[in-house]
Amino acid sequence: LERIKRETVRLNSLIEQLLQWTRLESGASQLPREKIQLDELLQDVVSDTDFEGQATQRKVVLLRSVPCAVQGSPDLLQSAIENILRNALRYT
Repeated sequence: LERIKRETVRLNSLIEQLLQWTRLESGASQLPREKIQLDELLQDVVSDTDFEGQATQRKVVLLRSVPCAVQGSPDLLQSAIENILRNALRYT
């Protein structure tokens, strides 16, 4: 149930991102920038993707991580990293 709840929140976030991209492309909005702990975000995404990979006997492991902060949109960055890792799982 907890996993379903998180995925529902992610779907809502994805819809919001699509709306945000539309606003950005039309010039009606600007992208919010925040400080993001990239190492923490990456660990969360790797953990979620590894869980998904278990269904097909695939594993995602973060071998090394160093503290790193960047400026940007946490949701969009998370979505981009998830996309890369999910594609890696799908085509491995």
